[in-house]
Amino acid sequence: MSKQGGLSYQMMKTLQAIFRPGGSRHEDKQHGRNQDVIRSIGTMQSMVADVHEFARFIRRQWP
Repeated sequence: MSKQGGLSYQMMKTLQAIFRPGGSRHEDKQHGRNQDVIRSIGTMQSMVADVHEFARFIRRQWP
C-alpha cells in the first residue's frame, strides 16, 4: 500500500500548497510577484471539482 495517498489526495495537497486566499492578484502583479498561486475561493472550488473528476477519469481509463 502506498504511503503517499491516493491520486485525488495527492492532487488536493498540491492545490492546497498554492492556495493563498484573501490576497490581491492585482497587487501581486504591481509588485512583480507573479507566483503560481490561487487567490480566489471560487477558483479553488472549481479546481477541486476538476481534480476529483480527473482522478475518476484516470481510474476508469487506467485501472
